[in-house]
Amino acid sequence: MYSGPPPAAEAQGRPHSFIRKVLKAMGPAAGTEWHHPDGTTLLRVNGKLSPSVNAQYTAAFGK
Repeated sequence: MYSGPPPAAEAQGRPHSFIRKVLKAMGPAAGTEWHHPDGTTLLRVNGKLSPSVNAQYTAAFGK
């Protein structure tokens, strides 16, 4: 039976930790990413981009 979405506090970090586990399990072939969690929102930036581009995305994300 569906009981609705989990409380925000419980949902925080779920996407981030799940994606990290999957990428780690897949190894280097999966590539790399920067993760910027904010509550229940997760900004994922491709690791092929330079650190300066990651910083631009981070700034636009509001972090």
